[in-house]
Amino acid sequence: MANYPILGRSDDSISRDGKIIYLFELKESISSINGVQECEIIVIQSNNKNLITAHIVLNNEYRQNSENIIKNIFKLFPEIDGVKLYDFFGINATSGKCDKDAMAHNKDGYLQYKDEVISVINF
Repeated sequence: MANYPILGRSDDSISRDGKIIYLFELKESISSINGVQECEIIVIQSNNKNLITAHIVLNNEYRQNSENIIKNIFKLFPEIDGVKLYDFFGINATSGKCDKDAMAHNKDGYLQYKDEVISVINF
């Protein structure tokens, strides 16, 4: 009997309404939008629901245009439940990488776009 390693992570996709959403594809697609410097896609739980959130750092020259970029993200990716903007991503002291755990536990200050209005919500 052979042992086979399982590659990848268990949280690289999420199923919603019978459709599989690949988080890495969302990250790559949002990262390619003009003005987006960095992007992390994080699934957070709120009221027993898995919510897909985009955490974004904009290039300095695009920060004045953040409203249009946010509207564009929600129009292109309706599966996104909330967007949070950062000046920069915090770094985990142990791993030296983006601190996704801290992002996932901070459920305040997300932007949502509905009915042509951007509003701030807490999950």
